[in-house]
Amino acid sequence: MHGKSARFALAAVLAAAVVAATTSFAGAQEIPTAKIAVLDTQKILRKSTAAAGIRDQVKQQRAIYQDEFARQERELRAAEEELTRQRTILSSEAFAQKRREFAARVSAVERGVETRKRELDQAYGTGIKQVERALAGIISDLAKERGFNLVLSRTRVQSVVLYANSALNISDEVLLRLNERLPSVKVPLAQN
Repeated sequence: MHGKSARFALAAVLAAAVVAATTSFAGAQEIPTAKIAVLDTQKILRKSTAAAGIRDQVKQQRAIYQDEFARQERELRAAEEELTRQRTILSSEAFAQKRREFAARVSAVERGVETRKRELDQAYGTGIKQVERALAGIISDLAKERGFNLVLSRTRVQSVVLYANSALNISDEVLLRLNERLPSVKVPLAQN
């Protein structure tokens, strides 16, 4: 019995120490009362004038590239038809050489298409990053002005935020400020 009493006393002392440590730690670090705002980032990126301008610039450049690729495709089709006609009049070595040259040309056009697509994706990403940087600054400014200590993105954590009072939603004000601060973004597109 003496062993059980000693273990019980030791457990009681440890429990008291844990409670004392927790109480003094909690007292030393007070958690501030949450002042929360909710933001629909997808709505802002969809409706901001700068983001719309970025999409328009990329769309215009894509149309230019598509015209260029359509022209190259027509040229390749004509070259392929000519090569087919020459098959009967060329020696097998000469035809094989022309066929390799044609294949190299097709490969070059395909690489050009991929390069242009990558350029458009990078240009769009660069433009949107500018909008996101401006957006982050606006959110920070608004948080300081209104004393928010937590801003949740409604879009990114929608499955976690089950309900948010509409008074907490600052999306429209952020969108208004973003359109004022950053009305447009010049997308860095390669010039032909």
